[in-house]
Amino acid sequence: MLVILRILFTGVFVYCVMQARDNARLHLESGDMSNAFWVASGVLTAIACAAVWAPYLGAKVADPLTGGMVNSPFVERKNYLLQFIRWLDKKKQHPELVRWLCFIEGVRAPWMPTAFAIGLAHTREGSWLEKIYAREVFRFNNAENC
Repeated sequence: MLVILRILFTGVFVYCVMQARDNARLHLESGDMSNAFWVASGVLTAIACAAVWAPYLGAKVADPLTGGMVNSPFVERKNYLLQFIRWLDKKKQHPELVRWLCFIEGVRAPWMPTAFAIGLAHTREGSWLEKIYAREVFRFNNAENC
């Protein structure tokens, strides 16, 4: 729908500008208000064009600056506690130990999603830890945790 509005408003804007230009060439000495009408129409359609083109152009300008910060994968630091959590996760033993170790790791490094994602996989439904882990996993923007 936004693409259709972009095409429509841009076409109407170009038409208004061409009519104002042609009217200024053909009726140079006349005092009619048709040229003012076309200029006012051009200004109104230019505002409409700006409204529909702003999301596209803003994304094109801002993506090189912020895209790496928002859409990049997380780089983990070397962490023995997280390695132990992953080892327990692979063994499928002691889920209660895994969930509490993930809680401790989440408190130590709240900017990393790994502990929250693993902890969410090992919690019981409806528990307090499940709510905490789900809220924290929701904060991160990567395809693995969506």
